[in-house]
Amino acid sequence: MNCVFKAIEFNSYTDHGDPGKVFIDGEWAARKGVGRVRVRPIPNITVDIFVTHTAADPDPSYGYTNDFYRRAQVKELIEYISKSDADVVILGGDFNAGPDNSLGISMDSLLLIKFFSLGYLFPRLTLLNSSPNHDKQH
Repeated sequence: MNCVFKAIEFNSYTDHGDPGKVFIDGEWAARKGVGRVRVRPIPNITVDIFVTHTAADPDPSYGYTNDFYRRAQVKELIEYISKSDADVVILGGDFNAGPDNSLGISMDSLLLIKFFSLGYLFPRLTLLNSSPNHDKQH
């Protein structure tokens, strides 16, 4: 069984940060965005794999955050992903946000994405233990 790569693309976000602060946080120059790889792991099933990295904050001593740009980037990300016509959508990346929902995103926004059970698509899938102690002998 062969996995077929169908498409690879990268879209830069519209909002990148303050160009006047490029030498403080570098966000304007970084041109972060969202990448997509489309694969067909099995016949008649397409999978879109998205990866992103949103705006980071400078050292707190500078007295500002990039929340405005990060929120705009995540909004753009959700709009982009919601246009996917793939059977399965997988999203990963560094959102530069904690579990406190500082991006103001409701989980309802993410329900636009279609999910299928990995067990259904990949019945022989074995999840590896990613624990740091996994390979250590006791």
